[in-house]
Amino acid sequence: MTVDVDFSIYPPGLVLMVFEFTDQLWNLLYFEKFFGDWRSFLGSGNSWFDPKFKCPPVMDSMPDLLSYQDYASQSSDTSLLTSLYNYGFKTNSTKLGDVTSYESMIVLLVLIIALRLFKMMVVPQFSSLGRMLGRREHGLEWEKENQIRIVKF
Repeated sequence: MTVDVDFSIYPPGLVLMVFEFTDQLWNLLYFEKFFGDWRSFLGSGNSWFDPKFKCPPVMDSMPDLLSYQDYASQSSDTSLLTSLYNYGFKTNSTKLGDVTSYESMIVLLVLIIALRLFKMMVVPQFSSLGRMLGRREHGLEWEKENQIRIVKF
């Protein structure tokens, strides 16, 4: 379900951000339960502090994103790898765009592990290449004095 929100009546973005932060803090500290809305203390009427200008949660105004389960039930891909590739790279507005979804967390974890494995294999190769080039250009003494440079190479 999507909610259409007319943001033209709301205050500027920076003011809205401060108000939203105050709303979240007020709710986090359970002040609303005892004192009511903090905006009611500051006045009502047509000011920005009026509770009618309270912004709805952002996630309520966003459309639902396509999950992999929904995509798999709609698509005619036969292999798993093709299906994952098409879902990740050829489909618009998937759950991968939402950082808080499980799918994007799994993809992020796989990417981190893949990059760490890549670095684990490549860094020693570049280190030995730097050692070899330094030894050839400057001699053995330079290699002993510049171990940090070789590792960083």
